[in-house]
Amino acid sequence: MRAWFAGWVEAEQDRFILLLPVAMGAAILGYFAWPREPPLWLGFAAAAAALVALASLWRWPPGRLVAALALAAALGFARAE
Repeated sequence: MRAWFAGWVEAEQDRFILLLPVAMGAAILGYFAWPREPPLWLGFAAAAAALVALASLWRWPPGRLVAALALAAALGFARAE
């Protein structure tokens, strides 16, 4: 499974930029789906953690993809706040 995912990431590498707005939109929808207002620090903490993950996984393309999607989702969540 791991080798399959790495091969898929390498083959589709040029198209992943199209997933970033999808991740942001999904996080915004998730924000508005919460039954009450989440704490203000949550979005910024998630963005900081995703940024650290992106920096540490930069040389591994599958990890970079997941971390970039997490960062886009965290920024969308923080923007909705």
